[in-house]
Order: sequence, then C-alpha cells, then structure tokens
Amino acid sequence: MFEVNLVKSRIRYFLGIPLLLLLFSGCEKDDICVETSLTPNLIIRFYDQVNRSQFKEVPTLRVIGVGSQYILIDRITTDSISIPLKTLENTTSFMLINASEEELETGNSDVLTITYTPKEIFINRACGYKMNFEEANGSVTTDEANWIQDVQIINPNIQNERKAHIHLYH
Repeated sequence: MFEVNLVKSRIRYFLGIPLLLLLFSGCEKDDICVETSLTPNLIIRFYDQVNRSQFKEVPTLRVIGVGSQYILIDRITTDSISIPLKTLENTTSFMLINASEEELETGNSDVLTITYTPKEIFINRACGYKMNFEEANGSVTTDEANWIQDVQIINPNIQNERKAHIHLYH
C-alpha cells in the first residue's frame, strides 16, 4: 500500500512539473511604456536682438497654430516655449503674438514657419513609434512691423527636448 501511494505521488510530481512549466511558459513580460513624451516638441528660446547672448522675455506671448484655432500658449511672459510640430506634414506654421490682449487682439503678430522631414522610429511594443524631425529650418513671414528680427536654427534634428532647437531674436 505504501508503494502504491509512493508511485502515485511520484506520478503527480513528474506530471505537475511539466504542467507548471507549460503554464508559466505562456506568460509574457508586462508591456508598460515608461517613457513620458515620445515625440519631442520644438523648443524655442527668445534672445535680445542687440545683445544676442542675453535671454529676453516676450511679454504676454500668445501662440496659435496657423490653420487651426487652437491656442497653444495663452498670454504668458516667457523667454522659452515648447510647441508641437505636425507629424503627418513637412511644415508647421505658428502665429506668435507679442503683447497679446485679452479681448480684441491688438498685439504684434508674426508667423513662424518650420519646415522639416518627419522620421518615424520604432521604440518597442509597449510604446510603439515616435516621430523625430530632421533638417528643420525656420523663417518668419515679413511684414512692416515684425517683432521677430532673426531666426537661428541651433539644432536642426529634433530628437529630444533637452536643449533649444531654435533661437528667435527680438
């Protein structure tokens, strides 16, 4: 009787191990994307036109995407901004309004146009793809009262948000 129980327990043991291995072999690592913002925004720093190494704040800056009525930045005084580029196009234009007013817009507006080549990069299964922007170039539509005097591309490849990509002088 003892031998029968011993044989049964060994059979359970030897059948249990492969069954557990089969059960755990179906498990996969959790796919969790820990990266926060995958597609980088365009970082713009504002500088003084005369002293080109000196940051210069823009008073009550408003930024609106041209072709959309979305206000990206609304009436802040700042010396730098972070704004998104269109991922499915080669060009994005923004209206930057200096000294923006609350009701009737009387501030000085300039249109900044950024051209680039979007490049899709696979990160992993959890995060999917991100978009980088290469060969960025910028220009300001000229009018009789431009407040932006010069555009300088510092980093034409927009791959992260650690440093400024464009300097605007005013």
